[in-house]
Amino acid sequence: MFERLSVAIITEELAPGEVLRDGELARGLGVSRTPVREALRRLTQLGMVEVVASRYTRVTEVDDQRIIDTLEYSGYQAGIALRMSIARMDDLQLAGAVERIDAVIAANAAGDEGAIFDTAREFVRYTTSLSGNVVFNGVMRETGVMVLRNLRSRRPTRRTQEQRDDGYREMRAALLARDADRAEAAFRRQHEL
Repeated sequence: MFERLSVAIITEELAPGEVLRDGELARGLGVSRTPVREALRRLTQLGMVEVVASRYTRVTEVDDQRIIDTLEYSGYQAGIALRMSIARMDDLQLAGAVERIDAVIAANAAGDEGAIFDTAREFVRYTTSLSGNVVFNGVMRETGVMVLRNLRSRRPTRRTQEQRDDGYREMRAALLARDADRAEAAFRRQHEL
C-alpha cells in the first residue's frame, strides 16, 4: 500500500494539496482502512503527507525549501554510500560503478536533465547496494521515494554543465583510484555542500 500511494504522489495522481481520506482511498484500492492508515503514517514521516488532527490529511507541496533540504540530505547520504561502497567493492563491482558514472557523464554532455537525474539516481542506488550496511540500505530505500518525489522535476543547481562534468569526472577518477575520501568530497561538491 505504501508503494502504491508513494507512486501516486510521485506521479501527481495524488496532487500536491489534495485532501486524502483513508476510507475513500481504501474503497478505491479495494483494501481495508488499516493498510491505508499505515501507509499514510509512513508518508507523513517522510514529509510527503501532512496531517492536521481532526481537520485534514493532504499531500504536501514541494516548495523551494523542501528541494534545498532534500538536495542537502541526498548529497550527504549518497556521499556516505559512495565512501562505504568503495571500501567493499570488488573489481567487477567497481567496473559497474564506473559504467554508471559514465552514463551520468554522457547524460550531462547531452544536456538532458531528466537523464542526468535518472542516471545519477541509478549510480547512487548501485553504490548504496554495495555499502554492505543493512541499516543504511534500509534507510536509503525508505527515504528514496521522498527524494524522488521532491527532486524529480525540480532540481535547481547553480553549477554549469562544465562544472558538473568536472565533478562527475572527479568522481570517476576517485572511483578508479579507490579513493573514498576524494569520491565523497567530489560528490558533496557536486551537491554544493
